Amino acid sequence: MDNTSLYTTRGTSYESARPGYPDELMHYLYEALHFDKANAIADVGSGTGKFTRLLLEWGSRVYAVEPNAEMRKIAEKKLSVYPGFHSVDGTASDTGLQEKVDVITAAQAFHWFDQEEFEAECRRILAPGGKVCLIWNLRVPDSEITCACREAFHTYCPRFVDFNIGMKEDAPQIFAFYEHLEMKCEKAVFNNPLRYDEAHFVERYLSSSYSLSEGEEGYEACIRRVREIFQRFSVDGIVTVPNQAICYA
Repeated sequence: MDNTSLYTTRGTSYESARPGYPDELMHYLYEALHFDKANAIADVGSGTGKFTRLLLEWGSRVYAVEPNAEMRKIAEKKLSVYPGFHSVDGTASDTGLQEKVDVITAAQAFHWFDQEEFEAECRRILAPGGKVCLIWNLRVPDSEITCACREAFHTYCPRFVDFNIGMKEDAPQIFAFYEHLEMKCEKAVFNNPLRYDEAHFVERYLSSSYSLSEGEEGYEACIRRVREIFQRFSVDGIVTVPNQAICYA
């Protein structure tokens, strides 16, 4: 499967409903890990620019590397107002960058990469002494609402395997990646509960690579089940999904 096309037709839902990242994570990157605002950053697999925007707000110069045209155009539309923003049509295996960067980030993306090819590209574009940060939002897997959603998606979505299946916390591939780059790896975890109204709770499902598309068998039934889960767990019109932002750097 061509992973670069997985989110075609899902870009708008992705931008609308996918979670952002907590302030504590950004303070950690810029204060504890000493990201310098003068650094050049390659945000690889940048998607619609959810993490890119935070880097730009901290004043960094960012090359947002994204192969999916739909998602890249959404990022360009909202982020072109930042002077440090540079949109790049490239992949983790071939970013197309010709200059060295001080930091490489991959937020909610590393699990889609060819790891060996990404390692080679990191060696090519990373300046001496540079940093590589892999970041994910991961649902707390045994929370009640996550278990209810898991049951629903197993019932209706043939492409669904499990949540966080792309890269589980502390997956061996993560540590192997840093070992191959001869880098030390530091892990940090930040609480990042996700809060949705009903419309965005449904959109969050529709933004997933495993979601059914309108017209596919089971689509309407799955949407009904998602709405039922919302009604079961919502308080004053909002559901809260336990979630953590995890950073390996």
